[in-house]
Amino acid sequence: MIRSPKHAASHGQRTTAFAESLDFYRSLVGLTAPSLSAEIEPTVEGVDLTPLFAGAASSGSSGPAAAAVPNNVSFSQMARCPCGKAYPCTQPGIESACNSVPRNVTPFMGYSIRVENYRYNAWIAFDGLSNRGKWAEAERSGGGTEWQELYDHHGDDGTNWADGYENENIADAQPS
Repeated sequence: MIRSPKHAASHGQRTTAFAESLDFYRSLVGLTAPSLSAEIEPTVEGVDLTPLFAGAASSGSSGPAAAAVPNNVSFSQMARCPCGKAYPCTQPGIESACNSVPRNVTPFMGYSIRVENYRYNAWIAFDGLSNRGKWAEAERSGGGTEWQELYDHHGDDGTNWADGYENENIADAQPS
């Protein structure tokens, strides 16, 4: 959640536009020192979401606010904890043993793509020494992934934080 004092009309407003953590740097520069935006190195990833504060942007909107999120998609990555004797998965949150798992024993990495109406997750075998998913190995195995998840978010307006839209995995019901 970001609040811009320069954009009073946006106070208390919501958007359905997607944002990723990597957008924060460019957005904070755009909100606080717009004249410096051009000086951000081109290798810095992310999108400046400042136009979202100038108008109510949502998926399917047009104008400068929509230009801030050209693909309206977000990507994420999450390690799968190797629960067991060495890493008991009994304590949730910051005290979880999963937070201290060495990268070289992480068995799977989850890669997620979220678009307006769906979230797709693929769990790929992971090589912690090279810090990469074993994509070629997954392709050779015939299906590509250890596990796949697909969740329908039709009707999700972003207000149901109780996981109401990710309870039924519909991946197996979809054609390949």
